[in-house]
Amino acid sequence: MESQYEIPAKTKATHILYYILHAGFLYKYPDTCRASYQADYHRLANSSWTARKVEEYAELEANSIPVVGGGINPAHFYPAKVPKEINVLTMGQPKDWKGHDTVKEACQIAGVGCQSYYGMGIEQNKMAEEYSRARVFVVGSWFEGWCQPAIEAMACGVPLVTTDNGGIRDYAIHESNALVVPVKDPQAMADAIRRLLDNEALAKKLSENAILTARRYLWSDVTKLFESEVNKICLN
Repeated sequence: MESQYEIPAKTKATHILYYILHAGFLYKYPDTCRASYQADYHRLANSSWTARKVEEYAELEANSIPVVGGGINPAHFYPAKVPKEINVLTMGQPKDWKGHDTVKEACQIAGVGCQSYYGMGIEQNKMAEEYSRARVFVVGSWFEGWCQPAIEAMACGVPLVTTDNGGIRDYAIHESNALVVPVKDPQAMADAIRRLLDNEALAKKLSENAILTARRYLWSDVTKLFESEVNKICLN
């Protein structure tokens, strides 16, 4: 099993970087994941949660994996001036661990409709308009390495309700720029949705703070951080 992760003898690469995007053992193939994490690669993770989960699972030294999170393109994700036509928007990817059933149940409890954009084929440069049409964006995932849709919605100024799925802990702060609820808890999610729909002042505060938060994760800055980590590897 582990031999498939050895650096090929004929490779011209002097360094191999493994950018870990998720704690993959939470899905399937735990032995394969452990072997890949323990291979003789340089490691980098996309969130603090991913890094710590991988270190623990693969029995690596604590805090040994550097972190460079995801980012957003401000040309594609910004508060678009469009009518608020959707009460609750979600990604809606049909995988159990994405928690779409929790989101649907929460919306039923809250008495509001829910719309998803998964599979609609919306072009990237139109996503700001899609997000901005929503009064609330909801993430229902059980776990996420980073959770790109959440930070995109925040960049668009859409108040966020998200599960405490791991990856969002680097940027989503409960009651400050988002409402964070337990995983698999439709009642708590419904309560959070209703709070934002019924409390304009709270929604406005979270929206404004979310935009400021997202500005810390611009692609131009994230790529510089990534380049810096690569340079550190190459100098070793």
